[in-house]
Amino acid sequence: MIHDPTWTAALPACWHSGQAGKSLSRWQALCEQNDWGEVPGDLALLARVFGASWYFTRFIFYRGLKAAALVDAQQGQEVTAEHIRAALRLDLSDDSEAGIRQLALVKNEWMLRILLCYLGRQTDLQQTEALLTVLAESVFLVFFQHLTRQIAPQQTALAILAMGRMSGHEMTFGSDLDLIFLYQDPRAADNSLLSRQIQKVLRYLGSITPLGVLYEVDMRLRPHGTAGALVTSVQSFTDYHAKERDIWERQLMTRCRIIHDPEGFAAAALKEVNSHVYQHYDQQVLRHEIVSMRRKVEQELGRPRDKYEIKRGRGGLMDIDFLCHYFQLSCGHQAASNRTNSTRTAIRLAGAAGFLSTAQANGLAAAYHYFKTIETALRLWDLKAMDSFSSQHERNAHLAVACGFAAGQTEMFMAQYLGQTDTVRGIFEAKLAPL
Repeated sequence: MIHDPTWTAALPACWHSGQAGKSLSRWQALCEQNDWGEVPGDLALLARVFGASWYFTRFIFYRGLKAAALVDAQQGQEVTAEHIRAALRLDLSDDSEAGIRQLALVKNEWMLRILLCYLGRQTDLQQTEALLTVLAESVFLVFFQHLTRQIAPQQTALAILAMGRMSGHEMTFGSDLDLIFLYQDPRAADNSLLSRQIQKVLRYLGSITPLGVLYEVDMRLRPHGTAGALVTSVQSFTDYHAKERDIWERQLMTRCRIIHDPEGFAAAALKEVNSHVYQHYDQQVLRHEIVSMRRKVEQELGRPRDKYEIKRGRGGLMDIDFLCHYFQLSCGHQAASNRTNSTRTAIRLAGAAGFLSTAQANGLAAAYHYFKTIETALRLWDLKAMDSFSSQHERNAHLAVACGFAAGQTEMFMAQYLGQTDTVRGIFEAKLAPL
């Protein structure tokens, strides 16, 4: 039973209030059993964590008092990129599995801190995504550098590119790492050692520990996709993009950022690649290809049965992304200032450039924020890459609460969601073509 009325009063604001109540009862029993007293001090915030994430509920029970201390310590304390990077300057154990466990603990603690700031309204969604991206990048690089020093200290120079949401600092809870690996030495005919090295890094990153996995890594955006080499020479990379490529491949490259380039060769290569990405396009061909690909993705992946798909579905995130890609590919040749890795920034730039009206830019920005709020609530529960939710409104009480409605206002939540998709689809068709 829950004895403290502050706990009970907090439950209606919890996304999954039923689960939050059960977890609070278990937590109180654990506190009584271990003579901890009533911890943490901010019970309402603890309730919100329990209601938002089963993943972090498990983590808090696993860490006990140490996790409770994080809840109290985070109140009024700012989390910055500098704090995260400083915390990730670790001397990992030479035992790779022990190093993974050590890194997983630090990653979860900092991700919990980021979550506490978000639920406590110390940071907004955009700031939260930026912090999650810094955390992911820092965790990956510290382990990558640690492991490569162990297994190939005299390796040829490597560079790493981030793609997709990672490139634009727009990752959320449960996001994958979209990466491309490049090596420098064009004389290295046999890259099998490098491939084995990368495979080992990816295997450890995705391995299951008592604290979950660190990160899943998606390598499908490398040249030639899953049929391509795991690690690509910088010359092959530039040659690949110098040739005529499908428009969708050019779209992908508008979201590319260097995260590791100690020798500096990736910067020169990306500059050359961008000269091909941001070229002069036949506008009719560009529109046709972007609309055709958008239609194909929606038909094949955006219509799950009895669900709404916020990413690939009608009027969803991909409508906004593709509109931004079109703007950047259309205008990026004339003005480098129109190039950006961030969808939010691309919307703002499109408005400033007159590509979108003020009303259209504001509408897309609001819809993007709304869809990403839903995505955050979906993925946070168990840190899985979920992009769809039930079309039956009564099953979406948790999403309604996450979006500012009461649990009983699921029909209002659904009406707002569908209204946002109508707005986005209307702008997409006005700027490109009917779907």
